[in-house]
Amino acid sequence: MTEHTRTAVMTAPTRDTHTNWAANNPILPEGVLGVVFSRLYSGSVEFFVGDGTHTYAELEKSGDVLSGYVTNTALEAKGFLKENNLTVQTVQNVVEQVQDLGSISSAVALNPAAGNIIKATVAGAVTFTLNAAETGCRVLTLMLTNAGAYTITWPAAVKWPGGDAPTFEATGTSLVNLVVHGGVVYGADLCTSQQNLDS
Repeated sequence: MTEHTRTAVMTAPTRDTHTNWAANNPILPEGVLGVVFSRLYSGSVEFFVGDGTHTYAELEKSGDVLSGYVTNTALEAKGFLKENNLTVQTVQNVVEQVQDLGSISSAVALNPAAGNIIKATVAGAVTFTLNAAETGCRVLTLMLTNAGAYTITWPAAVKWPGGDAPTFEATGTSLVNLVVHGGVVYGADLCTSQQNLDS
């Protein structure tokens, strides 16, 4: 049996059964990972993170997510978090990464990895390229200023409603969504044809 005391200094993840954790009820140093093995369920494992203040009994535990009272502690994860049934009740304050391309013309490669929202002012004929083989499902929102002033050539893989790419006003800001999924790019004009956000 591993001994845990309130004054123990642990710098690496530590583990024990729930019975022993509860009996010793230690305070883990801030950022130290605790692992709880349970015999109640086959293969059941719980996790918690110490904060240097709260005891084992006071900390929240989870079998899938590291949680608890963690203050001013940076936890770094490398790899992938795999969860079959992830339920989130409310997501707030989501901030999308914005790519501001400035003035564009000629060939422009759209890169979803650099941000899902792309702002640009069309200053000449533009040919957009996009890798339709992106993994998973990617959604790009293009905010194009003066999109109708010059010719825009879209990737051949884009499927537009009705088969035709949208027509934009020569001035103002227009919105276009591109959804990349399964090797196909689906396009949608978020403004009525021949309109823009400034109309």
